[in-house]
Amino acid sequence: MVNNINDVGLFLGTTILFDVDTASNVEPGSDEDKQLKIKLYQAINNIIQSLNKKESGYYLAQEFVTGANFYNVDNDFNNLRPEYRTVVQFGALPATGTKQVAHGIAVTGRFVWTAIYAVASNPSDLTGIPVPYASATAVADNLEIYVDSTYVYIITGGTDYSGYTKTNVILKYLKE
Repeated sequence: MVNNINDVGLFLGTTILFDVDTASNVEPGSDEDKQLKIKLYQAINNIIQSLNKKESGYYLAQEFVTGANFYNVDNDFNNLRPEYRTVVQFGALPATGTKQVAHGIAVTGRFVWTAIYAVASNPSDLTGIPVPYASATAVADNLEIYVDSTYVYIITGGTDYSGYTKTNVILKYLKE
């Protein structure tokens, strides 16, 4: 069991662990052959575990395990909870007021959101804005985003953002 988060990581050394000349001259079935196979299996297992723990770059319009892992109530590093991600194609931002789009995620009582954000693109002038968006000069330019068990909501502060017709909402969550 790991006691300190600083004692773990996904770093794999690049030092060659096997002498190729020696490995090619090992007698099959010998103790040296068995030790070489154990080292090879361990090296391959380390690579597989590291790949499985890296956050994946796939952003899909369906539920996907990100590779990120979160704490649990016992803070047991060997029993972390996987994070899931989905992308909601929200379409155009609202001209004013609130727009809602169903996210399609089966939200249960022990569900936890870990990240909620979006990026909207205006294809006519090739601009983009993050959501949420907070203006330093005009409250009416602000954009709010939130989710409930069924929908994603984006609310304008009063500015017409309907020219931003391509909006991807990223939702990350834990299913406890």
